[in-house]
Amino acid sequence: MMVLPKSLEISFKQEFKRIQEEGRVPYITYIELDAMAKATRESVVTVLRTRFGAAPAEVSERLETIEDLDVLRKLLEVSITIASVEEFQLRLNEIPPSEDDEEADE
Repeated sequence: MMVLPKSLEISFKQEFKRIQEEGRVPYITYIELDAMAKATRESVVTVLRTRFGAAPAEVSERLETIEDLDVLRKLLEVSITIASVEEFQLRLNEIPPSEDDEEADE
């Protein structure tokens, strides 16, 4: 991953905001969606490790099978409020592997 120097980051954000205001925002590419999904998966694991001291490998492996960003975001919310890693795993396993577009339970 490349991190922009602060001055370039500010310029990029300003230019992006200008493009947004003009209504010329290009579509999000598959690569960007994939990166967003990966970051969200990593966030879920980080939250679980921070809250409970560990995140089982099965959780990471199962998260890798989910591509739908909305489902992953919902799982991130669940990881913040859930009572235990075990309960999170139960919720995670309720999501059918072939139907990643279904939202996780709250």
